Amino acid sequence: MQVLDPPQQAAVRSLFMTALHAQNLDALQNSVGQAIRERLQQSAGQPMVEAMRELAQPVALTAIADLLGVTPPPLAEWAQVSDTIMRSMDAGLDPELIEPGRRARAQLSDLVVSWFTTTGRPSGLLGHVRAHTPDAGPEQAAYVRHTARVMSQGGYSTLTGRVSVRV
Repeated sequence: MQVLDPPQQAAVRSLFMTALHAQNLDALQNSVGQAIRERLQQSAGQPMVEAMRELAQPVALTAIADLLGVTPPPLAEWAQVSDTIMRSMDAGLDPELIEPGRRARAQLSDLVVSWFTTTGRPSGLLGHVRAHTPDAGPEQAAYVRHTARVMSQGGYSTLTGRVSVRV
């Protein structure tokens, strides 16, 4: 959807907005709050806690995976891919970031493709999208995958930042 202009983006935007509205966002918010409380309780006796690695990243990954309706990938691998993508946004200032960023985006794209080619959970945003695009042509399928990629990376990085700020 990010590479389309209106009115071409209307179908993909409508598909994802309908899927988002079909989710129980209150339950997701409660689940995230509970996960944060549990992690804080687990770390209460520790002399030092790395908030990003032990709290923000796992909570954010679980939350975005739950919203999308996919199994979360291994945290360390996901965090590395996400961080590399984020750093590659400065490639104009440091050209050495271009190739690692390209590889990380390819890894993320492969993961997203797997979400659409495996059965997955019937719930979740992507389950709704899959159910409503069984006959998508190659162009629409590419836009849908790209939007899912942006939602997963953007959702994770935004939630990670938000959780770490609130701690």
